[in-house]
Amino acid sequence: MDSRFFRNGLGAIFAIVGIMSLGSGAWADERPDLKDVGNWAYQLQNVSVDRVAASGFDLIVVDYSKDGSGAKAFTADEVARMQKKPDGGRRLVIAYFSIGEAESYRYYWKPAWKTAPPGWLRRENPDWEGNYLVDYADPRWKRIVFDYLDRILEAGFDGIYLDKVDSYLDLKSRGPAPMRTFVKQIAEHARTARPGFIVIAQNAENLLANADYRSVIDAIGREDLYWNQEARGKPTPAKSRAWASRHLDMLKADGKPVFVVDYVTGPAVADVYRDARGRGYIPYVTRVELDRLTVNEGLDPAPGQ
Repeated sequence: MDSRFFRNGLGAIFAIVGIMSLGSGAWADERPDLKDVGNWAYQLQNVSVDRVAASGFDLIVVDYSKDGSGAKAFTADEVARMQKKPDGGRRLVIAYFSIGEAESYRYYWKPAWKTAPPGWLRRENPDWEGNYLVDYADPRWKRIVFDYLDRILEAGFDGIYLDKVDSYLDLKSRGPAPMRTFVKQIAEHARTARPGFIVIAQNAENLLANADYRSVIDAIGREDLYWNQEARGKPTPAKSRAWASRHLDMLKADGKPVFVVDYVTGPAVADVYRDARGRGYIPYVTRVELDRLTVNEGLDPAPGQ
């Protein structure tokens, strides 16, 4: 399952000098090390800047916009407010970024594409209205992605959380190698502008068998490790969980964080936190709608909230 902005249903490309200037100054000096993150949160809808700022999370993944549009993109001031913890410390604020599907509520979407799609735009996702598979190796799609990334950089986010990396499973004509290349190109584009920019990939953990791919990303986020992978409301089969963990542990062995997010309630919440922490992962349990900041006090055995 993928995480996107709608669960229910301004700027131009920077001049290279302007982009390069983003890599210096307080941003790099103040930012904590990703390896020091002890807890995290993931919210794509109804994000309150004030509530994020008041929380105790070390890292949060949010959309780059309040409603997915360019008009309501978070400003640099709002991102800076979310980056500051109540104790004066620094929080990492990471922008959600779908790279394997185009979303009809984004600034780049053209209404004409509905009836006359460009060659790189493929079928609509049957599970998520308004989300369309793309040919991620097509230069036209890549130009859109790099422009979108420049907006994220301009707003001052600490990094990106790449969704639909696993879209190569749906686009059989391309396969995993072009996706690995695409992720590398995205990382290089961002880090040329801002050295140390964080790149977190979501799902597609089988790509972690490739050492070059592991060297490009800084962390992975894995959905549904414990619940819902094969059927909503059902535990993920132990065999599937073990297979995923073998791959996730390859990145962990490289000294990079493994974030897991599960969508479950009740007694299972504590079980997810306990097992994930025991494996050395950094868990977060919330609602599948990703529409609230969930604080599971007393259920996570690790300190920090």
